[in-house]
Amino acid sequence: MSRKRKKGMLPRSARERATRERALATISLMRRERLPLKLAARVERIRPATVLRYAKAALRRSKGDYRAKASDRIPRALNVLGRKGMQATTARGSRAASQIARYMNAVKKFVRTNNQTDLRKFRGKRVPGTPQKFVVSLAKLKRLADAGVLEIDKLYSRTKGL
Repeated sequence: MSRKRKKGMLPRSARERATRERALATISLMRRERLPLKLAARVERIRPATVLRYAKAALRRSKGDYRAKASDRIPRALNVLGRKGMQATTARGSRAASQIARYMNAVKKFVRTNNQTDLRKFRGKRVPGTPQKFVVSLAKLKRLADAGVLEIDKLYSRTKGL
C-alpha cells in the first residue's frame, strides 16, 4: 500500500521528475492549442488524474472539463546561462519559465547563426527570481560556446529538488 503524499511535495525520484515534466508539458500544450485536459493528456500520453496531481493549480474547471489558466505559480527547475556557464535556477511560475526559455532560444539562435537581434531584448534585464542579469555580452557568449560550456538544448534542470 502506497502512502499518499502531501500536496506540494518535491519529487523523490527521476521517474517522478519525468512524470511532473510531462504534466507541465500537458499544461503547456493546453495553453498553446487551447485544448481541454482529456485531449491534451491523451496527446502527451499521461492520465488526466496524474496531470491533476502534479499541476492542478494551473487548471480551472469550465463546463465539466478542465482548462488551463493563463499562467500559474508552479515552480520549475530550469537551466539558465550565468557568468560562468549553465546554472540551475528555480522559476517561480509559468511566466518566469517562459521568459527564461525565450532567452535560451535567443542564445541558441545567436550561437548557431550569429544573429543577435533576439538577445537585444534581454539587455539590462534580470533572470526572474535571482539578482543576476541575463548574459548578453556577445564576446562572453562566444567564449562560453567555444569552451563547450553551453548546454543550450537542455532547458529543464536535472538537479534534485524539483
